[in-house]
Amino acid sequence: MSELGESVFNAFTFLNDFLKDVSKLVTIVEEKLTNKRLMALGDAATFWDHSRAYYAPTQWMPQYIVRHYSAKLGLESKRRWKAPWVAFFNVYIAPDQTKEPVAVWGVATQNEIKNIWNILKNFGLYQKNPDYLNKVPTLQWETTMDLPESLSSFKYMSINLLELNNAQKVDEIVIEPLLLEIKELRRTR
Repeated sequence: MSELGESVFNAFTFLNDFLKDVSKLVTIVEEKLTNKRLMALGDAATFWDHSRAYYAPTQWMPQYIVRHYSAKLGLESKRRWKAPWVAFFNVYIAPDQTKEPVAVWGVATQNEIKNIWNILKNFGLYQKNPDYLNKVPTLQWETTMDLPESLSSFKYMSINLLELNNAQKVDEIVIEPLLLEIKELRRTR
């Protein structure tokens, strides 16, 4: 095997293993939140805007992973993503802002119950370099003031992904603060 061929093989193997680790992290968050009577909006999908087309190679690999959660809703509300608030857990694999993978979690609330997926998509949650991500790491709630008209609030925390290297850290850093915010949302919304 040539040196270049071996490098390509090693890079592909590394990325595959890295994405398996990201999957384990997302699975931990998913299990913890569903055990707290939250439901994932949508299905098991974690990223959009990808392509299988030969002419779009920059869309072949995921750039981000996104999961959304809300209080248990009726089937129709879940299907239409209609929730007064949503909690999220995102992984941005290679954002330009930090040049390394980042985990971001937080909550968003709406003024009026509409399809929150469309609102968050237009807000930039589903892109490689989200505009709202201006501080990494932040282990205090960072609020975003420049919101679309439909959102009443949006706040997040973030950390370099590689720091979430065991379940206890995920609990302490991500799950516990997120559940406190969700408890408040359940109380007030």
